[in-house]
Amino acid sequence: GGHIVLSGNNLRTLLFLSGKCMPDKASKLFGLYVQILKNANLDSPQKAVQILQEMVSEIKNDVSSSGTSYVLKRIRARYSVKGFVDEQMDGVAEAKAMEFFLGLAREHWGTLLGRLERMRHAILGSAREGMILNLTGDKKVLSLISSDVREFLTKGVPLIPELDSGSLETSASASLQDFATTSHPWVMPAMDVMSKDAPVRDEMIVTPTKVSYVGKGGLLYDLGEQVTGSATVAAQYLKHGYLYENIRLRNGAYGAWTALASAEGTLVLLSYRDPELGKTLEVFDLAADDLLEDATSGVLAEKGSPAITTAIIGAIGSLDGSALPPDEVGWESLTQWLKGSTVEGRQKWRDEILKTQASDFTDFAQRLKGWKQPSIAVVGSQFAYDEYSATAGYPPLEIVANI
Repeated sequence: GGHIVLSGNNLRTLLFLSGKCMPDKASKLFGLYVQILKNANLDSPQKAVQILQEMVSEIKNDVSSSGTSYVLKRIRARYSVKGFVDEQMDGVAEAKAMEFFLGLAREHWGTLLGRLERMRHAILGSAREGMILNLTGDKKVLSLISSDVREFLTKGVPLIPELDSGSLETSASASLQDFATTSHPWVMPAMDVMSKDAPVRDEMIVTPTKVSYVGKGGLLYDLGEQVTGSATVAAQYLKHGYLYENIRLRNGAYGAWTALASAEGTLVLLSYRDPELGKTLEVFDLAADDLLEDATSGVLAEKGSPAITTAIIGAIGSLDGSALPPDEVGWESLTQWLKGSTVEGRQKWRDEILKTQASDFTDFAQRLKGWKQPSIAVVGSQFAYDEYSATAGYPPLEIVANI
């Protein structure tokens, strides 16, 4: 049971097109996919500038209003290649990249167009065995569209049959590498850039906002160690108990969270729309001691502790969530398949949650007390930074971006 902390070298990178339609429109949807991939007009600098301007604006607004997700990505980027790639593609780093490409679109359109065309060429000439078609519907619907699916698979892909396979590094006739056993080609370049762009440090992203988004995270588990389902129960207990009481109720923040990444071995403590940057970091630092006290002599140590039962119920609720609409059911099924997640493995994780006892909380608290390479990320205003920096005893924060 449990999850093993992985090296993160075995990434899989996929470009997804998704949509939904009535059965009689399936052929049109498949045709639209082909048109998008094969015939989209890339040579439109005005459209590119418009799209990039909108993306930069949306990211900057999102950082100010939903800073917690960006804080989480900034912290996770320091501890794994996957976390680093996620932040580069969907974090603060993305805003910097989009601004760079916006300048390129305005001043050197030919250079950017060449990159776009090479990307499309590589996608359309990629190895066929790397392509996945995931369909969600009842038996009648899937039966009705079977001929459209066959048409799409035989004539829609590969999309450029006339492509000269020798002109591409990865061609339709090439064999796709098995990235479950082979390091992804992004890994080594990412590791090289991580040391410069995502070192383990305490940092702040300054943005025009009246509140802060605060996070502190680190490594709880080493490479190859097993993370059991009971860890999510302890994380839930921290979130709904200690963090809620101290950050939400006492400090006046809108919310507080724990974010456990079992495959990476990290835990991040987070606050949302927080008026007390420094005090929140103090709360984070005392979390392990509070949990350890509860586990050894407090409410968690009681025989048949109702606090443990409540935490278990919360963890199961987070695991199950609410009923998903059909398109999300299909996506969840696909991601589980891509990750190699099995029914047996998920059941073991659930069993570990249900069997959680006080000793599991003690283990989690001791790990948190001695977590490795802890670091801070904050999204907040220049005023919040100045006020924090003027207070003695707080760890210094380095401003790394103004958004």
